[in-house]
Amino acid sequence: MSILRRYLTRSVEILQSEGMGSLWRHIRLKTNIRRFTVINPHKYSIEEDIGPLRFAACQEPIISIIIPVFNQPLYTYSCLKSIAENSADLPFEVIVIDDCSDPETMEMLRMIENIRVIRNETNRGFIKSCNRGAGEAKGRYLVILNNDTIVTEGWLQALLKTYEFDSKTGLVGCKLIYPDGQLQEAGGIFWNDGSAWNYGKLDDQNKPEYNYLREVDYCSGACLMIPRQLFHDVGMFDEEYAPAYYEDADLAFKVREMGRKVYYQPGAVVVHFEGVTSGTSVSHGVKRYQRINHNKFYQKWKSVLAGYRDNGVYPEFEKERCVDKRILVVDARMITPDRDAGSHRMFELLDIFRELGYKVTFVPDNLAYQQPYVSNLQERGVEVLYSPYIKSVEKYLRDSGGHFDVIVLSRADVACRFINYVKEYSPDALVIFDTVDLHFLRERRMAELKNSRSLQRLAEDRKKQELDIASKADITVVVSPVEKEIIQKSSPELRIEIVPTIHEVHGSGSSFQKRDGILFVGGFEHPPNTDAAIYYVQEILPLIRQRLGGTNTYIVGNNPPSAITLLASRDVIVTGYVEDISNYFNKCRVSIAPLRYGSGVKGKVNMSMSYGLPTVVSSIAAEGMFLSDGCDALIADTPKSFANAVVRLYNDEILWNKLSANGLSNVEKYFSKDMAKETLENIFSLKQGKA
Repeated sequence: MSILRRYLTRSVEILQSEGMGSLWRHIRLKTNIRRFTVINPHKYSIEEDIGPLRFAACQEPIISIIIPVFNQPLYTYSCLKSIAENSADLPFEVIVIDDCSDPETMEMLRMIENIRVIRNETNRGFIKSCNRGAGEAKGRYLVILNNDTIVTEGWLQALLKTYEFDSKTGLVGCKLIYPDGQLQEAGGIFWNDGSAWNYGKLDDQNKPEYNYLREVDYCSGACLMIPRQLFHDVGMFDEEYAPAYYEDADLAFKVREMGRKVYYQPGAVVVHFEGVTSGTSVSHGVKRYQRINHNKFYQKWKSVLAGYRDNGVYPEFEKERCVDKRILVVDARMITPDRDAGSHRMFELLDIFRELGYKVTFVPDNLAYQQPYVSNLQERGVEVLYSPYIKSVEKYLRDSGGHFDVIVLSRADVACRFINYVKEYSPDALVIFDTVDLHFLRERRMAELKNSRSLQRLAEDRKKQELDIASKADITVVVSPVEKEIIQKSSPELRIEIVPTIHEVHGSGSSFQKRDGILFVGGFEHPPNTDAAIYYVQEILPLIRQRLGGTNTYIVGNNPPSAITLLASRDVIVTGYVEDISNYFNKCRVSIAPLRYGSGVKGKVNMSMSYGLPTVVSSIAAEGMFLSDGCDALIADTPKSFANAVVRLYNDEILWNKLSANGLSNVEKYFSKDMAKETLENIFSLKQGKA
């Protein structure tokens, strides 16, 4: 080991003299890079101390990681160690193409178990080494990876997930960062002269514009994933560019020519010690081929490049040149689709917008960076805006509002704040007011229930507010025909469209006989749910206990207040937030929604029916749901009738099966994604008329 130790020590000295940053001993990678901030940057370094390294043996890999190596054993070891530590749960193989390295590198590679080392007898360069590795690979997918990189946790899963997200995915690149945490590349831009930009270079890698999945011109060959068969179909890396440079861009253009897409995947974060292998000067060595191959690339692809902009012109558009329609959605806060029905609906709407060809930008009014919800949207190609990079929604509208074809303002309070700014700064955009539910209707019913004149006055003020917003918007969206009729009675001139809640049909997970328990679902930031749960436990449940003694009621919902937690007893289980609620839908026998006031379509009822779980609902809960009593659900409004309905459904297997089947059909017929998509497509067609 003495020769290797001397070599490694010299490598450290060279790195320090080149200003690559302080080198830490026994680096422990803090791998969730998305949590890092510019205030507290984490520096990455290579391993100084090395020892035996063992990969898990894999006979049938899904992924083949190909690493071309020419000397630099310290970097190569650090790269391999990071792969071993941060690529769990996926079957992969590592193929190292040793491009005729010195003995020190060969000695280091012999210390590592369960990798395949293929040695070139002569130095063949990056391109030919990668192609040779691809010919030896067994995996369905190839990852081309530089040896001067450190991968981070979840990198491989994020790359692979891109193919699951979009079946047309061809080539996927990662987010490259420097060892000090600065951004090196968030996808690449080509200009019409064949020159290229590393988008975002030296900027703060946490900015919103660098952190959502998007199509790009190309990604750096430092880390690329591509299906093995596609790599061979396009002719692999073109050896006309040997030994290196422009082969990655050429590959991206060939992939697109085959009808596939090239994606930048920010969830895959890779540290790249740029220039270690080939240096940084373009006047000598391998790096000089950057200039030589630029002309080859331009001559080959100049007909495509002719449609691109001049160098440096509108990079904010060129970074995603495939986008020609943009939609901005403003909501009160970050959507949390696992916690409330309104968020679940909005999550599905954002997906539909994307499927209809729109680049989607989402901004919560409070600008909170709330995880994992921000990342969940970014992974689906939604640009999410957040503090401190966005100072205010108003400023963003003033600066960028003119870029959007459609702007959706969700909920009355949000729409009231921004409708005038939108009309001023986005005069050509189609403006949609999404009510989510009619707030004034819910508040009026609460006032009637509580017999409160002050609440009645507030409800009337809310009505004026909502109708004023609707008069300024091009289209107002409601969730049920009941609400559409109510608005049009007051203002028949308004354009009202119905986009209800959206649910996938999951189907029944178990039979009647295998189920027990009563289920109440509702987020407790929504006051009608708190009122309904208290009403049920205090007035309905005592009547049920007389006939179904020992039957548990599960109250499941986000943020239960003390008034709800105090309801807990021997047969009342208050769970609070549940990450996977499907277990309750599949094990309980009856779902209940004893709402006494509210508006809109009730997501809790939709969700229950989508799992084939029959429901007992109040008339308020059934509103706008297309439910027939005794056919799709049981509908009851007094404590006695509600309790009777629960007991009847709990004991009658024939009725249970009927309601289960009809509930599934109801969701499929009225609340499917396809239905909502068709409505939205018709709404967006009005943009042409407005323009």
